[in-house]
Amino acid sequence: QRLQTGLQREVDRVGLPWTIDRLGGRIQFRLTPQAPRTGAESYASIVLPLADARKIFLLNRGIWTIATAGPSVSYAITEADVDTYIDAAGEFLDELTR
Repeated sequence: QRLQTGLQREVDRVGLPWTIDRLGGRIQFRLTPQAPRTGAESYASIVLPLADARKIFLLNRGIWTIATAGPSVSYAITEADVDTYIDAAGEFLDELTR
């Protein structure tokens, strides 16, 4: 939940109308103001080139995320790891919105 809250704070900070969706340990950037409720809404809320760009941006900063278009998956990590991920995602959002 801490990752979801931190990422949503970064999305809100840059003024994007997106939602950070969480199901258990799975986190997903949704490009809609509300979490999707159907499979069709879910499909429409993901832009694959943007997801790929985010993953490459994070990878270039030493942060590995799952290699598919699916959600980020939580593994055994420290609070510092979560902070690093949130900070790097914030940098990505800054680059995206400038």
